[in-house]
Amino acid sequence: MRLLADGPRLNTDLAQALGIDLSTASRNLAKLEDAGYVERVAVAEDGRAVANRLTRKGKKCLESLVCDERLVLGGLANRLPPERRDLAAEVLRDLAAAVDAEIAERTSTCTTCEPAAKPRRNAR
Repeated sequence: MRLLADGPRLNTDLAQALGIDLSTASRNLAKLEDAGYVERVAVAEDGRAVANRLTRKGKKCLESLVCDERLVLGGLANRLPPERRDLAAEVLRDLAAAVDAEIAERTSTCTTCEPAAKPRRNAR
């Protein structure tokens, strides 16, 4: 749901961003839609395309998750000795950068990953 926080996105965009098959993304989005967290909306630029966006319920859920994460992470930081908190934050930044780099490298070189859907041609 975090990927929808900035606005509607196509299934293909979400699948690619998550590094999963389009069918898996579609099934998960359908479950989120059934639960009322996501809704499908027409894309203005392409009358045939449909994007996904958060509903009010989805936005509230995402906000509560962010708040919960902040509370938990704040509680964890408070359990660290004060003199080691800066070091822990530095290590976490390094780890996050390493994860991002690994994901970028693997998705750009993966031979079994499903490629992004090709744009459809207009039928004449």
